[in-house]
Amino acid sequence: MDGVLDRLLAPLDLGPVTIRNRVVSTSHQTTLVHDHLPTDDLIAYHRARAEGGAGLIVIEATATHSTGLLTPHTLGGYLPEIVPAYRRLADAVHAHGARLFCQLFHGGREVISASPRPPAVSASSIPSARFLTEPRELSIAEIGEMLEGYEQAAVHAREGGLDGVEVCAGFGYLPTQFLSAHANARTDRYGGSFENRLRFLREVLEAMRAGIGPGGAVGCRL
Repeated sequence: MDGVLDRLLAPLDLGPVTIRNRVVSTSHQTTLVHDHLPTDDLIAYHRARAEGGAGLIVIEATATHSTGLLTPHTLGGYLPEIVPAYRRLADAVHAHGARLFCQLFHGGREVISASPRPPAVSASSIPSARFLTEPRELSIAEIGEMLEGYEQAAVHAREGGLDGVEVCAGFGYLPTQFLSAHANARTDRYGGSFENRLRFLREVLEAMRAGIGPGGAVGCRL
């Protein structure tokens, strides 16, 4: 077995951030969230993973806008109150040598909440087959507001001491709804060709980079 785990346990550079090994606790919902903020239980949960030797911990889906909350237990990355909570979480993880990212998220038309639901938004007014929501199409001005939300959420992550941010661009959520020709029927610069359907995700990543700054990592989960 000599050497088999050498690569797994070797450091890895993720842009400006170095993780001590390639063991990653990926983003997953815990429900250890109250009023869209981390609880003491969530901090203890991730402290244990850091103490156990993980190189990188990615916090669960963290909404970038009030319209993007998946459930009542979704973290609100757009809330100023999350910054001190991030600091407590980051201190707990950093004390054991791990790095901490959060996954920036907008559910778009995918909303898991009982009626009456908040109005859902999406690339186009095409219903969700999974949750039966009927979204309205985002205007160009509202797309700009969504991008500002990603940037502000990344600013909050930086101010809270996190090492990086990743965008949740898979699983049928808002960036995927722009990428998919089945969910995107737009005729403006965000629809039609693949280049146009990719535009929203590219602009999201640019907004995240502006928010987290040059010292933080930016990732994309597809």
